[in-house]
Amino acid sequence: MRLSLIVFGGFLLALSGSWGDEVRQWPASLALNPRGSVELSCLQEGTIRDNMFWYRQSADGSFALIGYMYLAGEAQYEDGFKSGFTITKTMGNKKSTLKIDSVELTDSASYFCAASNTALHGLR
Repeated sequence: MRLSLIVFGGFLLALSGSWGDEVRQWPASLALNPRGSVELSCLQEGTIRDNMFWYRQSADGSFALIGYMYLAGEAQYEDGFKSGFTITKTMGNKKSTLKIDSVELTDSASYFCAASNTALHGLR
């Protein structure tokens, strides 16, 4: 049995800044064997935002925040994503990677990366 992870282009959450900024995300789609691992990447172009977020949209259309990384902090993960998921930032905070270890059928979803200068203070 193979499972599919569909990755759509990232998006930019910005309340101010330069229009034309972009977040590119890859790979566009994948098919994996269960218990394999996968790495998804996104790269900011234009104005660099301090915070990077990863989201998952399930087949039923519901969105879930997987986790995020602020400028100089450690990755923070939401309940349900605290094990088996790793978020990193590199290249001067321009690139973020989401690694999923031991993927299962329940991981079949669309994944999104976002960049913002706005933090999630008090939104839990």
